[in-house]
Amino acid sequence: MAKYRKKPVIIDAVTVKEYIELNFKDFNGVHSYYAKDGKMRLIRLNEDGKSLTIETLEGNMIADPDDYIITGVNGERYPCKPDIFHQTYELIKE
Repeated sequence: MAKYRKKPVIIDAVTVKEYIELNFKDFNGVHSYYAKDGKMRLIRLNEDGKSLTIETLEGNMIADPDDYIITGVNGERYPCKPDIFHQTYELIKE
């Protein structure tokens, strides 16, 4: 079996808490965005006011308050648990 190394990719990421603060102050609980495929996808604030439902390429996913929201290489957004995030990514100092 061949071995492969994951290509280095720079991503944008924000915690769910930060995303809610940035995007849901003046909205009705729904935030939309367009990925590179041109399709509009929705991110909904859940009834608890602390978690989100994110429409992803694989279907709807729940993002808990401490999760990260990652913007992928095609502009898609999806949640990532903090432990996985910190094992996979490191902060770039610009």
